[in-house]
This record gives sequence, C-alpha cells and structure tokens, in this order.
Amino acid sequence: MHPYHNIEVALGLFRPDQTPLLYLGTKVLRMEIARIQGSGAFICRIPRLPLEPGRYTLTTEINQNGIIVDRVETAASIEVTEGDYYGTGVIWPFGGILCDYEWSHKAEDQSHA
Repeated sequence: MHPYHNIEVALGLFRPDQTPLLYLGTKVLRMEIARIQGSGAFICRIPRLPLEPGRYTLTTEINQNGIIVDRVETAASIEVTEGDYYGTGVIWPFGGILCDYEWSHKAEDQSHA
C-alpha cells in the first residue's frame, strides 16, 4: 500500500436547517499529518458538546495537498433531546449552543472610599 502525504481531516456539524454550526479540522489546529500508510482510523475527541434540541448532521472530509479526495455529506446524524444541561432543574430553550460558564462577583475595595 502506498503512503499518502499532506493529509487534512475534518468534520462539519450542521444544524437541522443545514446551516454550518461547527468545523473541526486538523488544519485549524495546525496539526500536520505529513504521511500515513496502511489502514487505521482518525479520531476526533469532543469532551462535551451541549447542543440545543434538534437533529444535527455530520459531514466528513479528507484532503490531500489541499484537494478534496473524500467527502461524505450527512455521514452521520446526532439527535439531541431536551435536557437539563446544567443540572439545575432549569431547561432553557434559547440559543444554538450551550457552553460551560460561570459568573462571579468581585466587590470594590470599600476601604479607600
């Protein structure tokens, strides 16, 4: 089996109306895949992706030297159901993506007033 050089791998996540939502590509991370040979698998790990309810689709793409050599549209789909993403008992149906966040408050120094 001959080797492949200068490979890019990407996943695209699309909303139910097919609007692009997220692009996960090796090029974005400046991850160089200079050479591959033989069989194997590319693995993209997403630790947490809290999306609003709906059906999302994934498109996969492999490029070699900047040219698309394989692309599969709607390669997979993800069904997201309504849920309590933050574990607070509040289900908030606003926005397209949920993220981990926190708020804090820092009081002004009152000693110099």
